[in-house]
Amino acid sequence: MTTAKKTAKPKAKAASKTKKKTAPKNNTKRTRESFSVATRKIGTMTGFKPREVEMVKRVVAKNTTDSELFLFLEVCKQHELNPFLKEVWCYKDHRGNLIIFVGRDGHLKRAKASGFWDGWSFGSIRSNDTFTVNTADGKVSHIVNGISIEDRGPVKGAYCTGRAKGADKVTTILVDFDTYNRAPKQGNAQNAWNTHPDDMIIKCAQAKWLHFTFPLSGVQNEHEWNIIENVAVPVDHASSEIDVAVKKITEGFNTYQGENKETLRQICKDKYKNNEFTMAFAEQIASEIGVDLGTS
Repeated sequence: MTTAKKTAKPKAKAASKTKKKTAPKNNTKRTRESFSVATRKIGTMTGFKPREVEMVKRVVAKNTTDSELFLFLEVCKQHELNPFLKEVWCYKDHRGNLIIFVGRDGHLKRAKASGFWDGWSFGSIRSNDTFTVNTADGKVSHIVNGISIEDRGPVKGAYCTGRAKGADKVTTILVDFDTYNRAPKQGNAQNAWNTHPDDMIIKCAQAKWLHFTFPLSGVQNEHEWNIIENVAVPVDHASSEIDVAVKKITEGFNTYQGENKETLRQICKDKYKNNEFTMAFAEQIASEIGVDLGTS
């Protein structure tokens, strides 16, 4: 009796136990942008993102405390003004008080959004123009005698007139060119007050008219202040002797090349901040940096 040989079945190859290659784990955790507690708190209270709060602090509201920064951003929020479009900004005066400024364009935006906007009329006044205004009713008569600058003569001022819807009377504002002219007396011929004097003085009249007709609480008209060495100084419509000296010396530092330039500049800033900037001191500095104060 024959028996069939059992044929052994081929053993299946052992399954490969090699693990699939996986990308190495990245142990670095995603880090959130780090902002201070104060920055986050100010952002939460004013509706600004933390990175916007920091940007405003660096660019628009320099050297402000956290409380001052909060105040500034709260004013922006309440009046719906955008600090990134230069509709609103701030400086400190010589006593360290925060002064918040609204630009003409930002103020105009709020006026038009108020529902009471009804237009305005404005223009520059040159020496050969025929200009009259009735102070009782605010009505203006402005006749331009000629087209060219030579025919019309130098700029003397500007006006802006109009009234809000529902107002009983017209508001007319007149501004004098010499009072507001910020063109440097030395150099910088491309200053806008030199190249576009009509546009600049009209802007002053418009800003002042908006301030009276559509007032915004907590903000100042930019054209009623000068910024000297990053300090806000009210425009003195009488232009005192010291104010003129400060302006000339400030402009003189732009061209002065002495090694002690920054030291003298800082001394001047400290003297002005502490109300110690006298005419005797001004004459001493002017002599040092070669500026003629025109006092002799």
